[in-house]
Amino acid sequence: GDILNSTTTIPETEVIVSNPPYVLNSEKELMHTNVLAFEPHLALFVSDNNPLIFYKAIIQKAMKSLLPKGKLYFEINERFGKETIDLL
Repeated sequence: GDILNSTTTIPETEVIVSNPPYVLNSEKELMHTNVLAFEPHLALFVSDNNPLIFYKAIIQKAMKSLLPKGKLYFEINERFGKETIDLL
């Protein structure tokens, strides 16, 4: 689903696992060919101007959907580890 769409919802759940786009557009040249050949660019790359856009949307929707003691996991760009923690 499109997590950025305002009508997208996450049903109540105990666990959310996400691997949103987190590679900056400016990091494309650092990617291995085997990744670029088999993954859609839409699933990999995010704007350099707003690299945490998907995390903000997921967190906002997760707060409404996770059951008590629920868990949220995502893969992140290590470059934005502290900023991601701050969002949480």
